[in-house]
Amino acid sequence: MGQDRLQSIERMEKSALHTKDSGNLILADSIAIICKFRLNTMNDTMLLTQTNIQFFANFPEIINLNDRIFDFFYSNPQAAEKLIPARPGYSRDLVKFIIRKDMIEPFIYKTKNVGYSNPQWRFIYKRIRVAYGRTYADETVKYFKVGFYRKLADWRKFGAAFNEEIENFRLTSGSNLLGGSFGDSWTLNTTAWDVFQNCNDKKLLKKAVKWINLAIYLCADKNVLPQYLDTKANIFYKMGKLIEAIQFENSAIALDHGNKEFQSTITKMHSNVPTWLLK
Repeated sequence: MGQDRLQSIERMEKSALHTKDSGNLILADSIAIICKFRLNTMNDTMLLTQTNIQFFANFPEIINLNDRIFDFFYSNPQAAEKLIPARPGYSRDLVKFIIRKDMIEPFIYKTKNVGYSNPQWRFIYKRIRVAYGRTYADETVKYFKVGFYRKLADWRKFGAAFNEEIENFRLTSGSNLLGGSFGDSWTLNTTAWDVFQNCNDKKLLKKAVKWINLAIYLCADKNVLPQYLDTKANIFYKMGKLIEAIQFENSAIALDHGNKEFQSTITKMHSNVPTWLLK
């Protein structure tokens, strides 16, 4: 009887995945939740199969902290990763996603798009630290604060939160600890560029210079170094440091002669024209 139930659930899992692939996400999630409910009644041998683990990896949003499958990813990350064709560290990222979903977002957002004006970060941090340890508290709360203040365009608090996140990690060449898709040096570069494009606060621009300097120091791919130098040049230009800005933009051009954007940027600098988007 148990095997028949499992086969029935596997058919539902395939239906949920097919429905998701077809674009009907609401129906797919509804089917997946029914699958989860039925799987939660089974013993570990029947629950923790490769098929089921891969299924849950496709529907992380339906996993809650009190689900046994969450405990498996949390307590046995290496065993979970052997069952799913994913990158190293996937289990930890999944655990952090669920912690953010269940322990941070409900205390941050009144509704899906409306946040509280003064989130109780210490309270949230303490609850996660007590339940899952300091590392998970650091890697979820500090990362979440950055995105929260970026969404609000509160650049002062954004800068402070990003600095706090950087200080939380030992960044190295090739590390990927800041939550970006292409490594920490690129995340530092894009964050510095984000501040350059959106903020006129010179104190924050000075912080952005430190971020791009760190990005340059960590840069392991010399093909992207011109982009970093261009970012640094633009920040200096917005700070009113024309000589330094032109110097770094010329360095970017020397490494990437054919880049038309760099040529356009240095022309604007010589003409005292803004290189950032005007709003």
